Amino acid sequence: MQSIENQIRERVARFLEVTGVRLPLMNAPMAEVAGSALTAAVCRAGGLGILAGDELSPEELAESIDEVRRLVGVNARFAVNLRVPPAKSPTSEDRECQRKMLSALEDLAADLGLEAGTLEPLPDFDAQFDVLLQKRVPLVSVTFGGLREEYDDRLKQASIAWMGTATTLREAKVLRAAGADMVVVQGVEAGGPRLNFESSEEEAAIGMSVLASHAARATRLPVIASGGIAEPQQVYAALAAGASAVMVGSALLRTPESAASESFKSVLPLLSDVSMRLTKCFNGRLTRVYPSELVQALDEAGLTYAPYPLQREVMRPILRAAVRQRRDDLACLPAGQSAMLAREEPVEAVVQRLTSFVPL
Repeated sequence: MQSIENQIRERVARFLEVTGVRLPLMNAPMAEVAGSALTAAVCRAGGLGILAGDELSPEELAESIDEVRRLVGVNARFAVNLRVPPAKSPTSEDRECQRKMLSALEDLAADLGLEAGTLEPLPDFDAQFDVLLQKRVPLVSVTFGGLREEYDDRLKQASIAWMGTATTLREAKVLRAAGADMVVVQGVEAGGPRLNFESSEEEAAIGMSVLASHAARATRLPVIASGGIAEPQQVYAALAAGASAVMVGSALLRTPESAASESFKSVLPLLSDVSMRLTKCFNGRLTRVYPSELVQALDEAGLTYAPYPLQREVMRPILRAAVRQRRDDLACLPAGQSAMLAREEPVEAVVQRLTSFVPL
């Protein structure tokens, strides 16, 4: 029987072979945080940098990809994350709920200088996808679902590997059937939105280590464990459970390369294990955040949030305006259960520290 360390070595080797990087670690594609600087820093440290491209226009996406290559080199190994469009169209009841949310937030929008009824839909997925092919990015990551056959075929023809994110064993199997080369498993400990797409929110409340173990056995693909990882012991435990690599988000928030606001960075070491809250106010999905004043006010008001992505369309203009005007009281501050363990140090130091126990 193989030792645990030899089993880890074999699993890690599969991840390194698919990605072409040196270390079994990638950053979470955190919107507004994982820009070109953070992506490039993870690449330079030996991990797989993932550019958060899902909220970028095709033009912004192309510029960000070029910037990563400028910072790391034309042969940089990195991934770009996109958000798969919802499979179902909104109902009339969903639209009515969205209209009520717009009305409830009318005064706040006006205070921020926004026109009444301002909505911001998701960027065009097909146009974003075309950019990834035109730029021949090394790897692609998708969230909120898997790729349809036509997209998988185009990536396979271009020899571009892709990964999707699952919150249950069922979703991991769906991604395998869709042609994914790797599967990210998002444990309930993770910050940001829950990424379930085939399973209910209740079904998707699974811990990272259990999910990683089941998904690795069932899919026979390299599995990347995500959720609450901020210490080298946690990295080793995830790999021992069956993962081939780890994805970290909150652990990188306080790095100088992170685009998180300085005020958010300063509050992280003051958090406790019960500081974070699950809310649907930002996008209609359960999202683990450090609650800003806006989160507290909206949740306590008892409003009925519109379903995803309609709630996101309402909130996105408000969040963008809040960032421009440095209104931290209105910010969306995603943070996982281990966010208080984040350290103020460069990305390279974080990556080296977290992978220090990994047998290679």
